[in-house]
Amino acid sequence: AEKIIRIEGNLSHATDIRTDWDALKTALMGGRQKFYSHDDRFIWATPQSLPDSYDPGLFKHLANIEIEFLCDDPFWQAETETVDSWDLTALATPVDGEVHIINNAGTAETYPVITITISGTGDLDIALYNGAVDYMTIVGAVTAGNVIVVDTLEARCYLKADDSDLMTFFDGLFWNLAAGANTITYEDNGPSTATISNITFTYRKRWF
Repeated sequence: AEKIIRIEGNLSHATDIRTDWDALKTALMGGRQKFYSHDDRFIWATPQSLPDSYDPGLFKHLANIEIEFLCDDPFWQAETETVDSWDLTALATPVDGEVHIINNAGTAETYPVITITISGTGDLDIALYNGAVDYMTIVGAVTAGNVIVVDTLEARCYLKADDSDLMTFFDGLFWNLAAGANTITYEDNGPSTATISNITFTYRKRWF
């Protein structure tokens, strides 16, 4: 659900507060922006109210401020993305059934962007499991050098080079990464004649 953050404080000036007050309102009213309580975490926030409440004894010099932010995505997120690269060229053949562990250090689930780098032209028919039940499949003819992107938050599968849609390749679930250890299993259902050199998982750690 949405989250509300309320900020209270004051703004002061030796002569006339109006210039600073105008500048603050202009900066805040830029729409949905990152709100920080620590420099390494942010939450998406949109100001809902900016009251003009001057101290009656110090008119033009002191304003009491109460700003309410609406956070449509209620999770705090890491400022820096985590990039977890799975090098399949280092694995002994066959790679079917190989396992990769992703440790999500946040306290909430997060949605990775998965990039699959094709190293050999042919037909691809693979599955990526997260745990024993949640899986996605990628099936289709690919060319060496292709990079397939699966955006699990946006529920999209596309070719990185030109953003062309590859949803006809995709089936299954756009699964997320739970907090803690996630066991990712690679399965070749074909067997595929195409080969993959790397699968990269990019995500932001999230907290409640």
